[in-house]
Amino acid sequence: KAPQWIMMKARNTTNNWDCYHVSVGNTKRIKLNSSAAPEDYTDPWNDTTPTSSVFTSTGSWLGGNGTNCVAYCWTEIPGYSKFGGYTGNGSSNGTYVHLGFRPAFLMVKKTSGANSWVMYDVKRSTTNVIDNYLIAEGTDVDNTNSAVSVDFLSNGVKFRSGYDIVNAGDYIYMAFAEQPSETIFGLDANAH
Repeated sequence: KAPQWIMMKARNTTNNWDCYHVSVGNTKRIKLNSSAAPEDYTDPWNDTTPTSSVFTSTGSWLGGNGTNCVAYCWTEIPGYSKFGGYTGNGSSNGTYVHLGFRPAFLMVKKTSGANSWVMYDVKRSTTNVIDNYLIAEGTDVDNTNSAVSVDFLSNGVKFRSGYDIVNAGDYIYMAFAEQPSETIFGLDANAH
């Protein structure tokens, strides 16, 4: 399958962690090490959508021959991973995003403006409302803030604040399942 999310970095230069996301497209990059909004930048993806066997990058981004790179590529697996976009409603009765499973990990990034990458998981916040989070581009330890809270439900997530870091604009996300929405025994998953 073609990747829907790619994180790539040249290992022996000081390049950014450039990200491709299917909802943003192949003409922009999003920097994992920055809170900046997506920017028009041809080099990382060469304006070419990834296929099931290859993704394209230009030599100028790579720094020329001999540059060592690492790339992490993900695609959706129904019931286990999902990558998409949503529009926040700016309300404490926030946007619901259907995933098709109960998430274990969620990362969100605003695309309609600059803001941080926010990561939630079920290991630091073990019950709803989940308000412990990490910032991908920051050096902070755990952050706890009810203005950035979310509920992990049996089949998706519900944002519980109108704060613009997660629910007042356009966003992309990546999510991985703790439990699929239907188990192998035909039982429904539970909310967190």
